[in-house]
Order: sequence, then structure tokens, then C-alpha cells
Amino acid sequence: MNPIIRIRKYRIVFAYLATMMLLVFASLFYDRFPFPLCPFKLLTGLPCPGCGGLRAANMLLQGDVLSALYINPLSCIVMIFFAIFPFLYLYDKVANKRLVANILAQLWNRKITGTVFAIILLNWAWNIYKLG
Repeated sequence: MNPIIRIRKYRIVFAYLATMMLLVFASLFYDRFPFPLCPFKLLTGLPCPGCGGLRAANMLLQGDVLSALYINPLSCIVMIFFAIFPFLYLYDKVANKRLVANILAQLWNRKITGTVFAIILLNWAWNIYKLG
């Protein structure tokens, strides 16, 4: 099989591994550099829904779940999904199922999309409340 085709076939796995490596890198060097400033916060003065995500990731990797939830609850949910995702993907490949594809397809359902949007807005309101 052509190596380019093989890379395309596993691009989800590569994207996942790259994201995990960035999170681990950010947590390893947490004390050595300040977290980057959010462009949205620089422009508006308000935190975005993702503000505090790297700090929350660092707290989760250190085992401080309550602090991570306080900093950014939405980031914790996303990180739990990232922790579970490789097992779901592996199950799909081994059992020849389409569980991940079905989950992603359901996210485009109107009710679920509205719920996800509401959760993002609640997280954003929490970030604004926490800092104000």
C-alpha cells in the first residue's frame, strides 16, 4: 500500500496523537512559561469559552480534578472524550463497527447541537462570572 494512502487512512489517529503530545508538552513546561494570551480576550477584555483550558489540562494531569473543573469545566469534558476516543476508535477497527462515525453524525442532530451550544454558552458565562 502506498505510504501516502496509509497516512490519509490514519489521519484521525495522527491528529489525536499530536493533540495529546501538545497537551503533555504544555503540562511539562507549565512552570517555565506563562500560558499564551487569548486573542479574543485581548480584543474584547472578556474570556472566551476555552480560556483556562490549558490550566485545566495541567490540573487534570496532576490529579487535581476539582481545580480543573473550577478553571474550565468544558475543557474537562473535552479531555475526558480525548482520553476515551482511542479506545472507541480501536473498538471500531477491531469489531468492524462505526461507533465513532455514529457519535459524530449524532452531533449534527438539531437537539444535540443545541445542547452542545447551550453547554458552551454556560461555560462561557462561568468564565466571565469567575473573572468578574
